[in-house]
Amino acid sequence: MSTLWHTSVWLIDERSATSKRCGTCTRGSVPSGVFCIDNNPYFRDFVCWFLSDVGCEVAAAATGGEALSLIRQKPRGYDLLIVADWLPDMDGVELLQTLHSIHYAGRIVVTAPKLSSEQRSTYKSLGASSILITPVGYCDLMRILVPIAATSRASRLVCGP
Repeated sequence: MSTLWHTSVWLIDERSATSKRCGTCTRGSVPSGVFCIDNNPYFRDFVCWFLSDVGCEVAAAATGGEALSLIRQKPRGYDLLIVADWLPDMDGVELLQTLHSIHYAGRIVVTAPKLSSEQRSTYKSLGASSILITPVGYCDLMRILVPIAATSRASRLVCGP
């Protein structure tokens, strides 16, 4: 499974609006608290397994409602949310609007198979720091995690896969 994920990844960088082929992971630090919100159990398991392996504390939820409940219980507990564009009970935009209304202060990364420029703008205006086009691989996650860790409250030094 890891080879399949790793060989077909693309990263959309919001600042340059370009896509780049997956590169080599580098030594860096990762944020301590990450929350993956995705209805796909295989993707949630991949993210939880990989991020736990590099030293993150990871939580996961299959729905936006479940995620909001956990975030409200622990509002400063997550440095990063990885949010799917589509969830069974709400879409990513609705989830980000609710997070914005409760003043969530961490970083947000949105995952989606495809987004229009209008959708990207909407996510950016709601606080998404990055958008990852699925499928997502190891290097994509490290490219997102290392810069976030540089500005997070607590992080750990790890060596990329």
